[in-house]
Amino acid sequence: MQVATVELNPVPAVASSSAAAATKASAAVSAPTVSRRRPSLAATYSYHENLHQVVVTMYRPDTGQVIRKIPPDAIIAMAEAILSASQERIDQRA
Repeated sequence: MQVATVELNPVPAVASSSAAAATKASAAVSAPTVSRRRPSLAATYSYHENLHQVVVTMYRPDTGQVIRKIPPDAIIAMAEAILSASQERIDQRA
């Protein structure tokens, strides 16, 4: 087993002439940080019988707000319109 060794260079000391810069740096480090956690998401899966298509709906479980639907409702409506038009066309030819 090989182990890689990495040598870290220490941070250079701040000169006393730049005491204001050191104060700003320490204030920035000690400032409270804001948590940027992503909200939790949940997904439901359903099957569209006419289109033989799986539909995924992603939402926030705490609010129930729908974030994204794959495929979107507009695409589902367009596919249903194309399917019904093609079925009508087949019925007319028969």
